[in-house]
Amino acid sequence: MEGKKIEVVSFFSCEEKNYVSLHMEEAYTEMIRKREKNYSNNVLSNNLFSSEEGITLTSETFTRLTNYFRENQLGEEKEVIIDCDGIQKISEKNFNNLTDLTNLIRNVKFVNCNSTLASGVRESALLCDDEESYIKKFEHYAITKVESDYCDKNANYSTKTGAILDCYIDAKKIIEDNKEMFKWCYVLAYNIMKTPKFIEYGIDSDVSSEKPIILCHTLNGANIASVLAMLLECDIGFIDHLGPYNGLKMVNFGKEINQCRNYIIAVDVICLGNEIVRAKNIIDYLGGNTVGYASLINLDLAEIVGDKTNCSVLKISLDDAKNKLNYVVKTKLCPCDCDKRSDEK
Repeated sequence: MEGKKIEVVSFFSCEEKNYVSLHMEEAYTEMIRKREKNYSNNVLSNNLFSSEEGITLTSETFTRLTNYFRENQLGEEKEVIIDCDGIQKISEKNFNNLTDLTNLIRNVKFVNCNSTLASGVRESALLCDDEESYIKKFEHYAITKVESDYCDKNANYSTKTGAILDCYIDAKKIIEDNKEMFKWCYVLAYNIMKTPKFIEYGIDSDVSSEKPIILCHTLNGANIASVLAMLLECDIGFIDHLGPYNGLKMVNFGKEINQCRNYIIAVDVICLGNEIVRAKNIIDYLGGNTVGYASLINLDLAEIVGDKTNCSVLKISLDDAKNKLNYVVKTKLCPCDCDKRSDEK
């Protein structure tokens, strides 16, 4: 990696602390390996989310982390929380690397350490607090990031369905930032693997053909689906395309849908849910089965998704959507003060 900028993709700051996920970093290490060796497929070889086997920390990940923290002098002021969830093993030669990393970061705490990893960390650096886990803190980070960086709160954005949005959430900004994209998709993959309905339909199977297919129907969704398919070791399907401007471009799109296969529809943002319902109807009509939806952001408006499982990185409540983001959906029939009149009732 000489001459290249050192990347720690999982790193984020939240509530005066810094957070890192070792499991995500190991997934990123393996992705780099595959790209550098030009492997013919994009599926990662490790079963990344296997609760029984977990994955083993490699020297490449330690080197990247150590160099990153040394160059940026992190851990001097803010506490660094390193989450070990999903890491079951560490080779003997890497125990020294773990000890060196612990000594390098003066103000560091490790959470979700099993006994094997804990033996390589000084006792004062071990933290038994599930509330400090990476996944739980990421939700707070995500809503703050959306509010500060991804929202145009004065958009007055008109959709093709006639809805008018006072606020526009630009998910493309997440997708265009490689580090953010990997973070958000990793957390989404993690949540999918913890969802009972998706487990029931084989998402944790060791056989790719038994897993649901990750299907996308928008360009943003295609980017998300490609990363999810890699992390979850799933096949991918594409309908070209249903949103945000409705119009089928690929006349043989029916060949993308396999009868008797299960599908998870991947999208960036779920608001009213019109696009995903169109995708669902096409899948079901052609003999497939829509198990549910996976989104980066869900605004909790879409009762239209019905009984299908909806898994997301960030679920924004109606109150937060309105009060924090100024996210109000109107139509041309609604006067400018209709939301105020609704509150008065």
